[in-house]
Amino acid sequence: MFDRKNRKNPNARAEYRSRLLGANSDFMTGEAYNKMRTNLMYTLADKKCPVIGVTSAFKGGGKSLTLANLAISYSQLGKQVLIIDGDLRSPVQHRVFNLKNVTGVSEILGGFRQGGISVHKIKEYPNVSVLNAGATPPNPSELLASERMEKLIALVKEKFDMVIIDLPPINVVTDAGVIGSLVDGYVFVVRSGADDARSVRSALDTLKQMNANVLGVVLNDVSLEQRKRYGGRYNRYGYGRQASEFTPAQSEIARNEDIEMTLEETAPEKENGKDH
Repeated sequence: MFDRKNRKNPNARAEYRSRLLGANSDFMTGEAYNKMRTNLMYTLADKKCPVIGVTSAFKGGGKSLTLANLAISYSQLGKQVLIIDGDLRSPVQHRVFNLKNVTGVSEILGGFRQGGISVHKIKEYPNVSVLNAGATPPNPSELLASERMEKLIALVKEKFDMVIIDLPPINVVTDAGVIGSLVDGYVFVVRSGADDARSVRSALDTLKQMNANVLGVVLNDVSLEQRKRYGGRYNRYGYGRQASEFTPAQSEIARNEDIEMTLEETAPEKENGKDH
């Protein structure tokens, strides 16, 4: 079975929600995301349903929150936006939107999900839907590179106006790069004062070597004081963790089954509840 021992700070959910775009967001923050949205719309104007991957050099760049707010900004134009949490090793989007991470991408790609895809519609943001990561598998890169992932992306492109995929840091694991053929481009998030120039250059060079289309670089937290660099934090991010009780037979990737989609509205998880 998949590893579900992925527990985080219970206060993280409230912190994420306080930083999501909304009626109380300051003008400059909202305009920054609107400008990013406009630039991407012009760049991808020829795409009926653009698929964007969001990544960073290391953990802590703010990629997941940047992605969530970008999705909200798009949805304010009346567009139906799907967020896919493709960070199967250390998922965040279910915390950002206060959802239970019971099943998701891992189960779909592993062939364990029965009865279609559960896409959570967010009540506070009616045009935003989220496909959770699900449990931690032992072979994330292989799952993301599978034929079933290709089918999944093809399906959701028929249902939504925009698809944005949260991906692991490019300098840590190869997961972000293996879906290069499925995305129209990458948004690369950098945290000011935290990501050093060498790490950023290395990450961008890696994307270039993969012939990835880098749509733009987001410089995050420009006004904050410099923070500690991220050296030696790989395991704390969760990339040293192995899935438990997962047999080789279960890790085979389903390739020949059709994928169907169902939409679900789920109640938010209680503030003092545990992650699932």
